[in-house]
Amino acid sequence: MYKLFISFAFMAITVLSANAQFAPTATAIKPLFVGQAVPDIALVDGNGVSKTFHSVIGDKPTLVMFYRGDWCFNCINHFNAEVVPNLQRINALGYNVMFIGPDMPDSIRTTARKLNVSPSMIYSDAAGELSVAMGIAWQQQERMLQMLTTYSGGRNKGFVPAVATFVIDADKNILFEDIRPSAIPTAARIKGKLLMAVLENLVDCGCD
Repeated sequence: MYKLFISFAFMAITVLSANAQFAPTATAIKPLFVGQAVPDIALVDGNGVSKTFHSVIGDKPTLVMFYRGDWCFNCINHFNAEVVPNLQRINALGYNVMFIGPDMPDSIRTTARKLNVSPSMIYSDAAGELSVAMGIAWQQQERMLQMLTTYSGGRNKGFVPAVATFVIDADKNILFEDIRPSAIPTAARIKGKLLMAVLENLVDCGCD
């Protein structure tokens, strides 16, 4: 009985320790600032290929957009309305594009089909290591846990990333960020016109 109690206590402490990394609410997140370097965390793309964050950025400025998961229809609708139609222009400006969420590759491939993009553009941060390091992970209510566990293959301990857009330069520093913790509706998220204006101006000023 004593050993069983110690085992359960250890499991509880482990879960609490993992969850302690997540902000308690969306408005309590503490994201990295413009000018700060981004961490180099291992990710897996929709094809199941492991890559580090820095290696994907490479030597090009990169647009990075965090989303909640394939289950989030507002995320999918926003990408399809405001981002995907501009992908050709974004690439022509010289940017890489990454979508990052807490799903495993099988769910990512479903997202890729919904967006009509390559699964290699979408990356899994299932345990939330990058989201935590970027300061945008926040704790979810218990009613969300089963779904998050399912989509992440059991790796998500109860978080989603805030709706966040970053532009990162080749030196791995943040050039621009747009973070909307409570932006659940599609209409409340960054517009394509604003995003394109930012990307074009960063190129024009030589900031990238």
